Amino acid sequence: MQLKIINRKNYIPLVCVLYTCWVLFKLITEEFIWHTKDASYVSNLLWGFVLTALLIGLLKLGEYCSDWPLWLVILLQYGIFLAVVLGSTWVSGHFRELADTAYRDEFRSTTIPFAIVAALYYWKCFLELKRSNEILDELNGNGMDRGQKDREEKRD
Repeated sequence: MQLKIINRKNYIPLVCVLYTCWVLFKLITEEFIWHTKDASYVSNLLWGFVLTALLIGLLKLGEYCSDWPLWLVILLQYGIFLAVVLGSTWVSGHFRELADTAYRDEFRSTTIPFAIVAALYYWKCFLELKRSNEILDELNGNGMDRGQKDREEKRD
C-alpha cells in the first residue's frame, strides 16, 4: 500500500511553505545567533529553493520504494540529497574560492534540515498508516473497544 501524502496538488504549496520556513530560520539565525550577513544572499536563496524542491521530490519518490526497508530508503534519499549539495559546492569551487570550512558548513546546513523534514514526513506517514489500519480493523470487526469485546464474549 502506497501512502500518497505528497501529490501533484500539494507539491508546489508544500515546497513554498517549507522554503518560507527555511528562509525565516536562515534570517533569524543569521541576525540573532551568528550575527553575520550572507555575502551571496540572492544566489543562496535561489539555491535554497532548488534544494527544497529536490528534498520534497526525494521524499515523494520514497513512496515508490515501499517494498524496501525504511532505513535504506531514508539513507538513499539522504545520500542523493547530500551528493547534490556537495557536488554543487565542488563545482562552484572551480569558479570561485571556497572557504576552508565550506564542505563542513554545507554538510551541517543540509543534514539538519533534511533530518527535521524527513522525521516530520515519516511521522506523518506513520500516523496515516496507523489511521488506515484502525479503519480497516473497524471494517473487519476487529476495532471493538473493551466493552464491546466483553459483550461479544458473554454472548458466545
